[in-house]
Parts: sequence; C-alpha cells; structure tokens
Amino acid sequence: MDFRATLDTGALDTVFETWYTHTPTRRNKMPTLSSRINVTVPPEVAGVLSIAAKRNRKSLSKTAAEYLAWAIEEREDRYLSKVADEVFEKNGDTVPDSDDIWK
Repeated sequence: MDFRATLDTGALDTVFETWYTHTPTRRNKMPTLSSRINVTVPPEVAGVLSIAAKRNRKSLSKTAAEYLAWAIEEREDRYLSKVADEVFEKNGDTVPDSDDIWK
C-alpha cells in the first residue's frame, strides 16, 4: 500500500517541507523565499540558457527563472489581447490603427 494515498495533499506537503527545509542541527527554513522547482530541458535549451547566463554574468538558475517569467508574461499578454479583440468584435468596435494614434 502506498502511504501517500492515506495522506491528504496538504499533510504530504507539510511533511515534505519539514523534511526538506530542516536539518537535525538547524531548525531554520531554507534561506530563500523563492520556490524551487526541477525542470528537465532538452540539450539545446540547456545550451541556450548556459550561453545567456554566461553573457549576462548570472547563474543558470537565475537566467532560467527570468526566461520563464518573461514567457509567462508574454503568454498572458497574448491572451489578454485576444480577449480584448473579442470584446471589440462583440461590441462592433474597431481597434484604432497604431499609425493613426502616433500621428
């Protein structure tokens, strides 16, 4: 029997967090407020991240976190733009041309 099946998710998270962030000699939380995740990427993605990290003199993990944040923002922007376009269409409005706006 899998012992995890008897625990609810919250309890399992608490057990894991306690095990992971505490040591027998020091009962402090990890020294960071950021969440940690493991991500497996193809070799070509790892290569691009490595080059970008070296170029910007940042750690690989910091560079990967920045790229992930950027990608999430881009995706959110695209989604919100799509929603706005649908609202304009539904109301019979048109989106002003950017050339007209910046004249």
